[in-house]
Amino acid sequence: MESISANNQLIFHYWIDFGTESIDYSIGQAQIYSAFPHVKTIVSPSKLKKGHILPQSVHLKLFKDEFPPNTIHICHLSFMSNQPKRFVITKYKDQYFLGPDNGVFYMAFEKDHVQYFILPVDKFKYNALKEVYLPGIEMLIDSQFDLEKVFKPKETLMKMNTIQPTISNQIMRLTALYVDSYGNVYFNLDRENFDMFTQGKPFVFKSHSFRIDTISNDYDDVPEGEILALFSYGNLLQISGNASNASEKLALKEDSMILLEASR
Repeated sequence: MESISANNQLIFHYWIDFGTESIDYSIGQAQIYSAFPHVKTIVSPSKLKKGHILPQSVHLKLFKDEFPPNTIHICHLSFMSNQPKRFVITKYKDQYFLGPDNGVFYMAFEKDHVQYFILPVDKFKYNALKEVYLPGIEMLIDSQFDLEKVFKPKETLMKMNTIQPTISNQIMRLTALYVDSYGNVYFNLDRENFDMFTQGKPFVFKSHSFRIDTISNDYDDVPEGEILALFSYGNLLQISGNASNASEKLALKEDSMILLEASR
């Protein structure tokens, strides 16, 4: 164990769906440091609703390209009571992701064609971090990061349908997938599909409460209190406010719809 944890190039990212006020926040860090005392660990608490896989997958998309190689992501997300307790591990761009087999990975990596492997759950009772994720990481490191050597391929993955934009009469209908704690609203449109649809021509995002005809590069591109659109982390469309809560100001929430209209 000492030789494993002495690898200073290794980073753990512990992503949890509960806040810092939970005792699990402290216990989780204690268990990681007890098992791997020399590994750098980043803890990301996020108050995501239990079982809301779509917002979870968007949250994962926002950070999955921001970490360096050799990062191991422990995606400690809660199961719903009616879900089977199954776990998977996958590799993406020299990073490793461990988490529940509940559809969140399939939605987050839908375009990446990654391969999934089964995390053993033989001794799992209730503490997924201590009983599943940390032993899985030990197996991963002991195998010199050869997933196929120690894990069985996941033949059938839990899959959830993603919400795709719809196009009718040269208008694209978009759906809000996730609202973060600052009121930034993320929609099911990436920059590539936006460029394909607009083809460099004038456009407008609109709903009953706003119209935006410019893509900003930064929040400060508009005055404080004003609303903007930009493609930021995860390359997803974000309707936000500069020093204001766009969700509250525009009455946008998860599943809200807006329109994108481009000149033809």
